[in-house]
Amino acid sequence: MQLVMALARGVALMPLTPVVYLLLLLFVGVQYQRAKRMERAIFGLKVSSFWGQWGKSILYGLIIGILVSAGLDLLGRIWLLYVPTALIVEVWAVSLILAMVDVRWADIAFVAPLVIVIAEVLQDFFSLQSVWMPSLAALRSLLLITGVAQALAGIAFMIDAGRNPSPLYVSSKRGQVVGMFVNQSFWPIPLLVPGAGFFLPLAVLAGSSGDSIATQPYRIMRKKGFIMLAVGLLTVAGCVNLWGSAWGIFATASIGLILRVAGSLVVQWLERGGVPLYVRPNRGVRVLATIAASPAACLGIRFGEIIRKVGSTSVDSPYDVHFAIDQNPAYVKLEVVDTVGEARLIGTPIFADGPSQLGIVVVPDDHLHQYRVVYGLGQWVWIWRWWGRRSKAIAKGIPIPLAAHSEEQPL
Repeated sequence: MQLVMALARGVALMPLTPVVYLLLLLFVGVQYQRAKRMERAIFGLKVSSFWGQWGKSILYGLIIGILVSAGLDLLGRIWLLYVPTALIVEVWAVSLILAMVDVRWADIAFVAPLVIVIAEVLQDFFSLQSVWMPSLAALRSLLLITGVAQALAGIAFMIDAGRNPSPLYVSSKRGQVVGMFVNQSFWPIPLLVPGAGFFLPLAVLAGSSGDSIATQPYRIMRKKGFIMLAVGLLTVAGCVNLWGSAWGIFATASIGLILRVAGSLVVQWLERGGVPLYVRPNRGVRVLATIAASPAACLGIRFGEIIRKVGSTSVDSPYDVHFAIDQNPAYVKLEVVDTVGEARLIGTPIFADGPSQLGIVVVPDDHLHQYRVVYGLGQWVWIWRWWGRRSKAIAKGIPIPLAAHSEEQPL
């Protein structure tokens, strides 16, 4: 009879799983779209590809889900793995609540330890028992799933390595406007986890974000990925060595959560305290980003590189670049210095449609005194500030756009 009830609850999850998966995918899409709107607010154009980044989230999530599900099937033959329906619903509820506040908090590496800590506190300290209270076997199974998923997500994070960062302008510690990148990759992961004699569908989220100011974006992403991989492996090791201990599972979940948060905070603290990399050079024009499918992107110009000459003309500002291209729009030859100081000559004849369409975004120069106010990437902060500005606009009877010219410091 218990197996029949468990099977009925598992079947009931089947229509809910695609809904939760699509909601997580929607939250991820909103997060990416917000970064693109910030690009438009600052530069007046879209620099990175939204659909490419969103499609990559689906692809990476499916690959991770297949690998994790296969790994759980193998581990289930060695240890007893069991995730009840009630625990899956609790994970979903916490994930969606956190995703509505900030999608970066809906990572399974945060959700699962939070669910485990709450369950252990309610059972051990308050002696609360109900059908919604998971067993020790269910909690350690969830923690093991979290460790495996986080380790594979960390590997994917290092492979992805900031391939599609969003450029922004921010204020440095000295009050100077400098260039930076927002790196974020989130993957909704569909899983099949062991239930009561059968497999249950489970949709979770994995990923992280980080800012690049003093180093290249791929370095920050690799550091974040290494932290995810290390914490995931430590979580799996804790589950294996402390398999039958309630306090061991509690300690493993707590330590893993603390290490993940502390590691990310330390990486960002060191990055924020470093010397900004994307600043105006002494000679030339430094490229902050290239627009997708533009002539600059086709030429292989990368962010951080410096354009020294256009043809035979030395350039020190965007205006110099435009002027030099206007002199000979039929064919443009550029002298570019890469991030390690090596110069190369590249040329293109594809400026017939417009001499100024090189397709680069440069770092701020001394002429940038007015720029856009933009919001942070957290949903709750964004909604709160949007609602505050909207309320003031309604009170005054005038419409206020999402971002407006201002002398205030950008976020």
